[in-house]
Amino acid sequence: MPPSNIFDADVDESEIEKLRRRRFKLTSFPKHWKDEYIVKRLQQLKRATFITHDSDYYKRKLVNSAYCLIYFDVPRDELATYVLKVYRHPLFNTKAKRCGKVIKITSTNISYFKVGFQEEKIINWN
Repeated sequence: MPPSNIFDADVDESEIEKLRRRRFKLTSFPKHWKDEYIVKRLQQLKRATFITHDSDYYKRKLVNSAYCLIYFDVPRDELATYVLKVYRHPLFNTKAKRCGKVIKITSTNISYFKVGFQEEKIINWN
């Protein structure tokens, strides 16, 4: 079974390595894949979480119950720290809780769209 945490090609290898040391099972898609193909591939995987710095992935129209997209709008050298924070948050601490959401992470809050809901939800880090 492929790892369910998939990193975009735009994520620094040093941040991925920090997470591997924490025993995260990770993979990435080939750099030449276009966004549309990545989304189609995510639909074929079981409860995958796609992690990126690319703001193009934070769109309501990309919400799908098959996967989770997380756009990190944080400094590149802090990505691993924020991934761990998100994965510990009570709303996102399991694959089942993350799936069906498109999430944006900043240093001050979490915004997300969810399957079945039109409005964006925004919560502060506490």
